Amino acid sequence: MLIFKIRCTVLLNSGSGRVEGLFIKSSLLSNIKELDYVIVEGDRGIDLGRVIELDLSKNKAKMINKKGPKSFRRVLRLATRKEIKRYWKNIIMASQAVNICQKKIDRQKLPVDLVNAEYQWDQEKITFFFNAKTRVDFRQLVVFLYTKFQARIWM
Repeated sequence: MLIFKIRCTVLLNSGSGRVEGLFIKSSLLSNIKELDYVIVEGDRGIDLGRVIELDLSKNKAKMINKKGPKSFRRVLRLATRKEIKRYWKNIIMASQAVNICQKKIDRQKLPVDLVNAEYQWDQEKITFFFNAKTRVDFRQLVVFLYTKFQARIWM
């Protein structure tokens, strides 16, 4: 088991406005400042986010995630300029994905409000955020979206 002296930070991921807590190893802490772009562990790959606050209190960390800092993923390193450029490209692609998905939702007359989409930085996954009053069968939509974008689709 690896034990690091760590501190928490909050990141704004992939331009969707989602806020998430992550750990920074103490060896990286001196290099990372607020508003820096950093590469972080993704659920199945890597992601890029922007530091919006360093050194969270435990109470604030629990507000972000009920399990507190123990459940936070790790910051791996600072992002390069090329990686930051890809981040902004992903935001544009996510906007286009929302338009395509919305057209398909309208054609299928699904009872949902599509809110946003977010590409994982490595483009292996797209998450679509939506609101619905009842359970919705997304199977046909997910098959279409996977065929269109060749990435894992999360709803």
